[in-house]
Amino acid sequence: MRRIASWWICLLAGASMAASMLVTARPAWSVSSAAPVASLITIADAPLSVLVTDNRDHAYASGPGRIEVLKISTGTLEAPIPLAFGPAGLDVSPDGSLLYVGDPAANAVAVVDVAQAVEVRRYDVGFAPRNLAVASNGTILVHGGNATSWLYLVQLDLVTGTVTDRGLITAGTAHPILTAQFLRSSRDHSRIVVFGGATSVYSAATDAFVEPRSFGFGSAPAALDGDGSTILFNPGTRVMNEHLDVVATIPQTGLWSGAGIAVDDAGAMAYRARGNTLEVLDLSLDRVTATIPILEPVDTWELAISSDGRTVVGLTAHGILVAPVAAAVPTPACTPSSPAPMVSGVCGRVADVVVGGHGLAYATNADRDQVEVVSLATGALQTPIPVGSQPRGLALSPDGGTLYVADWGSNEVSVVDISARQEVRRITVPRHPHPDWDGVFSIAVADNGTALLTTSLRGMYGGGRFLQLDLVVGTLRARPDFDLLAQQTEGPSIVKSSADHSLITGWTDFGTSAPSGFVTLYTSATDSISPRTYFPPGSTVAAAAGGSRVLALPGSTVYDRDMVVQGTIPGGGRAVAVNSSGTTGYRVQDGSIDVLDLAGLLQVGSIPLPEPVGSASGRVAITADGAKLAVLTSSGLSVVNAVSAAITPRSAYAVWSQPTAAALDAVGTWVVPANVPVAAGGQLPPSYLYAHYFNFTQSPSALGVVGLVTSAGTKLAAFGIVDGGGNSHSVGLPFDWLAGRAYYLFVAQLNPTAFGGWVYDYTAASWTFVGQVNLPVPLGRISPATVTQVIWFGPAGATCGAFPSTDAYFYPPVGYAGGATAQATMADSRTSAAGTCPAAATRELTPWIHLHLGASLA
Repeated sequence: MRRIASWWICLLAGASMAASMLVTARPAWSVSSAAPVASLITIADAPLSVLVTDNRDHAYASGPGRIEVLKISTGTLEAPIPLAFGPAGLDVSPDGSLLYVGDPAANAVAVVDVAQAVEVRRYDVGFAPRNLAVASNGTILVHGGNATSWLYLVQLDLVTGTVTDRGLITAGTAHPILTAQFLRSSRDHSRIVVFGGATSVYSAATDAFVEPRSFGFGSAPAALDGDGSTILFNPGTRVMNEHLDVVATIPQTGLWSGAGIAVDDAGAMAYRARGNTLEVLDLSLDRVTATIPILEPVDTWELAISSDGRTVVGLTAHGILVAPVAAAVPTPACTPSSPAPMVSGVCGRVADVVVGGHGLAYATNADRDQVEVVSLATGALQTPIPVGSQPRGLALSPDGGTLYVADWGSNEVSVVDISARQEVRRITVPRHPHPDWDGVFSIAVADNGTALLTTSLRGMYGGGRFLQLDLVVGTLRARPDFDLLAQQTEGPSIVKSSADHSLITGWTDFGTSAPSGFVTLYTSATDSISPRTYFPPGSTVAAAAGGSRVLALPGSTVYDRDMVVQGTIPGGGRAVAVNSSGTTGYRVQDGSIDVLDLAGLLQVGSIPLPEPVGSASGRVAITADGAKLAVLTSSGLSVVNAVSAAITPRSAYAVWSQPTAAALDAVGTWVVPANVPVAAGGQLPPSYLYAHYFNFTQSPSALGVVGLVTSAGTKLAAFGIVDGGGNSHSVGLPFDWLAGRAYYLFVAQLNPTAFGGWVYDYTAASWTFVGQVNLPVPLGRISPATVTQVIWFGPAGATCGAFPSTDAYFYPPVGYAGGATAQATMADSRTSAAGTCPAAATRELTPWIHLHLGASLA
């Protein structure tokens, strides 16, 4: 077979390729620019300290030597109540007629008649009160200390004046109840929340405390509804019941969620202070639904609401805030935009992603308490599935019919019937024995009727537990062998199942702040875990079906089923996935996905992402057939076509529409350019042709070629034929081929004297017509005897080092004649630079041939 002797290419300006991919768009949230409608009553010697509201349209705030009295409905101050001392702690009686005020200088609690504005009684408690709260059973809880820094929590009987110790706490000594610092009573005074280093709830009906819990970060605001059955606690805005079971968590921006919080008597709406805004929280939706502009921030934790629920009051640096609830500005509805073709945007943060067997991807939306449903074919969002609070992890059952969702905000597992598109039940996860509450974070389903799930601690956002869930009866049990691993790290642990659900990988992922991470494998057949393998922080893991290969980041290390290292592929990434057979791995970067040959330990390609990962996790899931990848990116979810490291020709030519009804002759081959040649110092500009050559049955001297070209800084697709008389007939056009993508080079006979050339882009799933050539005389059919080569067609170099390095993968050609499929042959040949410098051909990916040319082989 001869090389083309003369060759020219006609450039067609403006030609381009549009990748056929799916991407999401960031929703456009706007902030209200409405002028503040809340009023601020300036107080000369502000800030004040403690704020309470009664059921008589009044708010009381303690200041130096007095109590300020506010008529809430009119927003006006009434005559203050004078005090002969500096108050510390304040609450109102259940009927609203009396105020109870701490007098720290006298180690006493004073009783003030509201109507007469005078002190009518006082009780000696033996220490300086700091906080107090009135119960409906005729007692008061009082917290405080003395000069030796001992902290007390006592109960004062208002009839007898008896003081009962409910907890003595010394520095460094843990108390069986809690380290009390702050007290708040419900409107009806039936319950009192006691919070600080830990949190408990006192019931006036039973005269008992619930088991104390710690929610991290020390002291923080708390609020109760009318009867104390709903309690809000910051940071994190956790919504709890009277037993301190967290039933929801309302998303926030940043670590701390405001300087104060209040909830209405019905437990339906809450208000959170954040800067110059009061956020309106709908507790049925677990999210911010409106805002109230205010003149200045709430300076303390003191925020309260009127008994009719119409007005929020708070203390600021300069006085008392009065904010009508009716002034709330609704948060604009989210309307996802589509700035790029085939985009699906979501409103909120997506946390995890899986793909199912119905052509759908599922992603947890932690801000909207739902699972997003996305079509893998079109990228369109479908109707979401409501689940529990702040869903994070999710997993599919082996039969693909059930979705299990880890509801971090409510510490539950939602069970979703996929065919019905609805949640059918929830499984509550037992409390953590650690004093800090945790939430279920990740879940994976095995093929033995169980699931593994992990939790993360609220205060630390790490640590946590491994639990095993029986999917038949719904019971949970601890896995101490896993827990031992989790407690050795700061980061939350993540679990993911292999495609056949026979294996579950477990690892920690907490970025660079964790001292170390680990990777371990759970085998369903033996219900056991492998020895742990320690990893640097920020690890992510994926496994093939049956565990034939395991890929882990950072380091891109490949393991076998026994976690024996097989090798490392240079480079890091954000997240990884592995196809079912274990031949190909995918490594997510910010703007692309690396394609990894796990057998050859090579990166063999790159798939562009339609948008950056950005601040998203980059979590990635692969379909069972390995055809598509779903990735969490900056706007939500991006879906791209996967590229295999060992691509099997998928009869790309079969989707080509022949221009006539007659069966025509055609042949083609796959090529994957492994790099884009670049000239180093002293080297010639790259001039390479990745070529598929073919002959003709009636004219052995004629030669045709279709291929990809790099020349003079331009990348092209070219097609040409040199006829039996040595005359060249050629066409070409700009074609921005990319390293790592797979292209099918294809030529077909259109009529006895006309032939066409095409290039199929596997990633974009699209054809490009290179052009048609017309010959003066028939050359016969295309011969199935073809050759694939990489050739240098530029000037000769003085030394072999003058030629830039290039390499590519070729697959044996496939063709058909007269409509009958015929396997063509591929000669293991190549042409070296200038015909004299070394070249190499290897078969790392049989039957693929890897061709190398250039200076790297000299």
